Amino acid sequence: FDRFISVNLTGVMLGTKHGIRAMLPTGGGAILNWSSTGGLNGSRLPTAAYSASKAGVIAITKAAAIEYGAEGIRANTICPGFVETAMSGGKGAFERFPQLVGSIALKRPGQPEEVG
Repeated sequence: FDRFISVNLTGVMLGTKHGIRAMLPTGGGAILNWSSTGGLNGSRLPTAAYSASKAGVIAITKAAAIEYGAEGIRANTICPGFVETAMSGGKGAFERFPQLVGSIALKRPGQPEEVG
């Protein structure tokens, strides 16, 4: 749990905080944080800590947008679903999770070059 929070949430919080500090004197800028559909929808154990950390990213980003929008700072979050990467198990991992097929509009995993 602590590792998920440290990497996925604390790191984003610090990056957002220091990014805002750098943008304020220049009149604004853009923050783009990465989360996951797990942060929107939650998940079952054992990935609940991952989902909680990603939900925190969404909340931090929304707070930054609300707090600093008037200063010209835009803040948004990208929330990809299942993307075929080494972290998700690589090629063939999608087939090991047939329950995902129904929840994905394309009926196939996303590719890294399609996100962003």
